[in-house]
Formats: sequence, structure tokens, C-alpha cells
Amino acid sequence: MFERFFSVKFMLSVIPTILSHLPTTLYLALAASLIGWIIGFFTALVRIHKIPVLNALAGFYISVIRGIPLMVQLYLTYYGIPVLQACFNILVGRPDAPVYTFQAITFALIALALNCGAYSSETFRATIQAVDRGQIEAAYSVGLTGIQTMKRITLPQALVVAVPTLNNSLISYIHGTSLVFSVGVVEIMAGAKLVGGRGYRYLEPFLVVGLIYWVICIAAERLTAWVEKKLKIPGHDTP
Repeated sequence: MFERFFSVKFMLSVIPTILSHLPTTLYLALAASLIGWIIGFFTALVRIHKIPVLNALAGFYISVIRGIPLMVQLYLTYYGIPVLQACFNILVGRPDAPVYTFQAITFALIALALNCGAYSSETFRATIQAVDRGQIEAAYSVGLTGIQTMKRITLPQALVVAVPTLNNSLISYIHGTSLVFSVGVVEIMAGAKLVGGRGYRYLEPFLVVGLIYWVICIAAERLTAWVEKKLKIPGHDTP
């Protein structure tokens, strides 16, 4: 009677199909986060040290990314990069040169990484500036260089503070991968839509996707707690 509205059998049958797209979701979320954190770290350093020209470009980049929805950024990346390539070919005097095409997943990765970089830069900037200035000056006084001070003093303390926020960032990009279907990438959300569309039963596939996201996020939280514990210095409080 109730199978008209919800079928456990159908829900179990679609799990393998949806799980087959899980590697795409994890790849996009992890790769975009790692690349974005690297971009964000160096963007934060540019803004902290107020490097001429680069500081203005960094501020513009952050403003644009934070002001435009991620969905629009995906479309702009997907349709805009080929146009930029064509314009570049014209500028270098090769209007007939081919415009290189990439897989849709590459465009999605670029958009997610740039988005992550803008948001994580503010996290890195805040945590780096939160480190006690006296410790940094003490490091300089004993002859440490700027790079050595960053590696031995600033980063170990800043990362402990940044890890929970970076975990939230990772979880948000795990969720954000559900938008990449708009540019033709099939991940678990897109897989659920395709499976549901075959028999016009969407509740069961979306419930499976929700459970998968939930499990992934629990795993991310456990990993974050482990990393945070490893980064803490015994006998020292975080700033």
C-alpha cells in the first residue's frame, strides 16, 4: 500500500548506482579545497604585507568571488574560459588557432577552487594576524628569517585556530559539488536525479544522497578533530 509513496526496495536498488558517482564528489571537494587553501594562504600573505598592485588585485578577487553566487561562477567559468582563449588567440595574432576544450569537471574544479581560495584567504589572514606579535619579534631578534618565523612560529599556531573553520569550508564544498550538474558533471546528486527520473521516483534517491552526505560530513568532522589534536602543542594554549 505504502509502496506507492516510498519503496525501501527501490531505495536499496539505487544505492550502487549513486555510490558509483561518489569518487567524483570526493575528488571535486578535496581537490578544490586543497587548491583553494593554497590560493587562500598566499592571497592572505599578500593582503597582510600589503604588497603593491598584488594587494589591490587580491582585494578585487575576493570582492568579486564573495559577491557572485557559486552557481553563476560555475557558468562564467564554463562559458567564459573558452571565450578568453579565443580572445587571447586573436591578441597574439593567431585567430584561427584552436580553442582547447577541457572536460566539464575541469571547469567545475577551477570554479570551486577559486571560490574556496577567496573565502579561505580571510580565514588565513585572521588566524595569522591572531598570533602574538611579540613571539614574531622575538624570533626575528634571535636571527630567524621571515620564512623560518612563518614555518616555526606563525603557521603552527595559526593552523590550530584555522582547522575548524577549514573543516567547515571542506563540508561546504562537499555540499557545493551538488551544483556542478549544471555544467554537465555527474556526481552523486546528479546521479540521484538521473535515477529518479527513470521512474519518476525522487524521494528514495534523494534520501540516499542525504545519508551519503551525512556520513561524509561525520567522517570529515572526525578527521578534523584528529588533525586538530595532532597540531596542538602540549602545554601551550592556542591564541
